[in-house]
Amino acid sequence: PITMTVSDYGVRRVTEQRVTDSQIRRFFFGHRPMPESPSDPSLVRWMHLRGYNLNLLLGLTVKYNLHPLAVEDTIEQAPSKADRYGPHYFTTIEGLCLAAKADESQPVRVGGYHVAVFCAGPPLLDTVITIA
Repeated sequence: PITMTVSDYGVRRVTEQRVTDSQIRRFFFGHRPMPESPSDPSLVRWMHLRGYNLNLLLGLTVKYNLHPLAVEDTIEQAPSKADRYGPHYFTTIEGLCLAAKADESQPVRVGGYHVAVFCAGPPLLDTVITIA
């Protein structure tokens, strides 16, 4: 199942929400919460998309002005790399993990995973998007 979790961090609070299908429109056309005090720095937003959904990825691309080459690398699951596209940073990470607990009766099974990380929101770079 595909899930999108949004966490907003500030000096005084942290809020976390799982964005459901019924909340998608409000998320994409809404704004992040404001800091509790005008003297506080702006909130940092971390969005984590678990599972691949092209429509959600393209929606995030438009909302946060993600670079097309970085989005292409996410879709194509490019090998591990780090790049800067204008004011945004992007990295992909390929990893290996045990697919099942190893024991002496069976061979070790290894699984792979791919994570894409966007750092966006210039000029503050206050938005991190991870897709796994």
